[in-house]
Amino acid sequence: MEKKHGIILAVVVAVVVAITVATLVFFRAYKFYESQTILTVINQHQQAVKDCTVHVRPGHPKPQRIFQTKTFVNELHNVDTSACPKRFQMAWLDYVQAWERKGEVTPDTALVDFLYGVGGVYAKSSKMADMAAEPHEAKNAVEQSWQRVERVAWEYDVQVLFQPLQHNSPQ
Repeated sequence: MEKKHGIILAVVVAVVVAITVATLVFFRAYKFYESQTILTVINQHQQAVKDCTVHVRPGHPKPQRIFQTKTFVNELHNVDTSACPKRFQMAWLDYVQAWERKGEVTPDTALVDFLYGVGGVYAKSSKMADMAAEPHEAKNAVEQSWQRVERVAWEYDVQVLFQPLQHNSPQ
């Protein structure tokens, strides 16, 4: 009888160990899958940054770049995050919405910069100060939302090795 109990106990222990190992393997594989979905999104983002950066006067001693904000926002909308973890999806949505807001206020930057350059206009108008603050706030929102994307990606063992480019001259 004791021999039978010993065999049953050994079988139960073996089954528990097998289930534990299988569960750990499953969770590791699932976490790897989640990290790969995030990595795919990050790679699409990096490609969109490259695609939307137009080099003006390449080869010129002072090369310039123009960033196509509206095209970039459209590219961000085309990135599929449905397979990503919910926390990453929410961080990504915040990032896209921050770029949408930046795209709404950034075109005024050239006008504000021009008027700032005109003898003290900004000091005479609180409206001008408000207009100048909007692009800065939008830029900060983009930076903060990108940092959240990076933090959530890090939780899934995805290290982002680049910062999105900051552009002052959108089309």
